[in-house]
Amino acid sequence: MTNTDLMFWSRVQHILETAVTGLSDEDRAERIEHCQRTGEHGVRMHPDADGLTLTWGGRTLAIIDRTLFDDDAYMEPVGFAYVPAVPDDARDLTDD
Repeated sequence: MTNTDLMFWSRVQHILETAVTGLSDEDRAERIEHCQRTGEHGVRMHPDADGLTLTWGGRTLAIIDRTLFDDDAYMEPVGFAYVPAVPDDARDLTDD
């Protein structure tokens, strides 16, 4: 594994740990129940042109912009924003 690979996986691990830690007990329990009921255990990674979407328990856990994995980005801290529900249209996230 290269240094870039290690940085990538370290950053993904940090994001996953932060996202799961930020879940309420109720949300975490619902996701675990979904995994047990469906047999779909673990986090799923869905890459696309914009970055990665991580799902767990049948729901979005984190959306990661691809620029977060650019070489220069590893020098910057990761910022997080909690979104209680992921809207169908990202424009619905604005405070307008």
